[in-house]
Amino acid sequence: MKTSLLTVACLAWATMGLQACSSSDVRPQAAEIPAAMNTTIEPGIRRSIEHDINDLISSFPAAAFDLVQAKAQGLVGEQMDGFLGVVSVDTPVEIRAMVVRINAQRQAEYQRIAVRNGVTVGDVAQLAGQRMHNIAAPGHFIKTPDDWQQR
Repeated sequence: MKTSLLTVACLAWATMGLQACSSSDVRPQAAEIPAAMNTTIEPGIRRSIEHDINDLISSFPAAAFDLVQAKAQGLVGEQMDGFLGVVSVDTPVEIRAMVVRINAQRQAEYQRIAVRNGVTVGDVAQLAGQRMHNIAAPGHFIKTPDDWQQR
């Protein structure tokens, strides 16, 4: 999985407060991941990855409070690819910038987990996306293959 130059630029601009990003720019670009998991990850490695993902979820940064508020307001949600997405076109620039920062952190962590377990970043991201969908709170939005749905 590669992070596009546009995503990197968007991240830099957002951290400086210079420009809003479109919803397609707030996550690393990746091939479409099918809803059903079609990978052949060994069960022991899969458990290790799932453990790492749970650790990652429980150690989200201080921005987590802002993220929870943004999710509760229906501005952002979890996508099937393991990254946050912007639900509303009216999402403020500050929230979009937070999404860019969190997605960059997730990308780095997914890469670290993938290298340690000898799998692809896409495999890790897909497992993380499934986990985030499973633990989404009532009222929060999740992206399905069709569109955003409120839990």
